[in-house]
Amino acid sequence: MKGGPLALALLSLVMAAAVGLFSMRGDRRDPSKIQIGAPDDSGGLIIHYILHERGFGAAEVVKGFEAFTIKDCCTSASEWALGTERLDLAVVCPDAAQRLVEKDSRFEIAGPVLFNSDVLVIRPGGKPAKVGIAHRRPYQESLVKKRFPGGCEIVPMLPAGLPYAFERGIVDGVVVDILKAFGIPGERISSSVSGADLVAYVLVARKDFMSSPLCRRFMESYERAVAELGDTGVLARAVEEYREIRWTDREVEEWRALKVRFALPLKAGA
Repeated sequence: MKGGPLALALLSLVMAAAVGLFSMRGDRRDPSKIQIGAPDDSGGLIIHYILHERGFGAAEVVKGFEAFTIKDCCTSASEWALGTERLDLAVVCPDAAQRLVEKDSRFEIAGPVLFNSDVLVIRPGGKPAKVGIAHRRPYQESLVKKRFPGGCEIVPMLPAGLPYAFERGIVDGVVVDILKAFGIPGERISSSVSGADLVAYVLVARKDFMSSPLCRRFMESYERAVAELGDTGVLARAVEEYREIRWTDREVEEWRALKVRFALPLKAGA
């Protein structure tokens, strides 16, 4: 069957995410610990750093999750997880965050977490005719239109399928997280256009949790983590611990050149 291996792989990811999310229902919460949702790419790097490198122990680990891992932050499953109050905080893409706060007044967007971590990868030597983006992320569609005015076909798809589609020549370019972009051969282009940063991830929080002492403790550690990850040596070690990928000076310098950086969410840091 055409596309069989890709379809099977994507189905496996969806089933694994569903099992993980539904397993939360039976778990009892520990009120002394924060429950955090994070993606498994650069958006989750700072959460991993806070929990494992800075030693913040007041975060709940549930079965196979180091935090509640949201493989694709724009799926309805991750939004369901937030809506059940199983999570106190979550790092999600801005489109998913906006949908959530519009539907549920208990949540608010605390502010940006990461700038410019979505990277355009294209084949060298010309303007792409087709660019793949993650589904349900209008901000990525806007990025492609700004980068390639005059038009190119935009193809939304599941994020896990983007590298495959690029490799197979289904599209001429893709918008992917920087940690994935380094593994794709091609020309990498920053999502910062005309000096304007692209917010790739924001922090969403329950409003009642934002005023808690536990949240303040977490944000103190968060603020220190943002400062420490600004050091390229610390960043390279953090990536190695997070993804078991050894970075050379080339990756570190390209991270800088692509203008990727962490930010302290405005409301949470107030």
